[in-house]
Formats: sequence, structure tokens, C-alpha cells
Amino acid sequence: YLGTFPKVNYLYYVNNFYAGAGAAWGGVKTVEEEFIGLIANAVVGYELNRNGKLRSFVQLDVSQAALAAVQKGDLPKAFAELSVGAGF
Repeated sequence: YLGTFPKVNYLYYVNNFYAGAGAAWGGVKTVEEEFIGLIANAVVGYELNRNGKLRSFVQLDVSQAALAAVQKGDLPKAFAELSVGAGF
């Protein structure tokens, strides 16, 4: 499993593109490893129809376990997440 709460990012916008970095408190557990602590992440994304009533986005996050409060085994490897969404 993987879970994070809360997640805080600083984003820098250039036109409809954005990029940034942040951190979250969370946990990662696999068959061989367990990690609870600070998870650092980097993000890059693109907003579609930014000035419209319905906005959408595509975003890629790459995260890495960084500072452990609880750790069994090695640090988990980096993981990536691709998100697509819409809102108003």
C-alpha cells in the first residue's frame, strides 16, 4: 500500500505548464519493506482550458521516501503517478 496525508507542494506556473516540489507524511508497505515518515515529491503538469469554467489537467508526480519514523528493510524505491482530472 501507499498513502500520504497531508501533501504540500510549491508550484511554479509558466503559461499552462507548472512544476514544483513538496513533501507529505505517509507510509509505504511492500512484502519486504515498511516505511512511515516523510515522502518527498516532484511534480510537473499541464492545465487545459485554464480560463474556462471547466478546467482539466494532466500531472506526473515522482515520489521518494526520505526521512523515516518507522523503517523495516531498505528505503522503498521511487514511484511515479500519472493523474488526469477535471474540476470547476
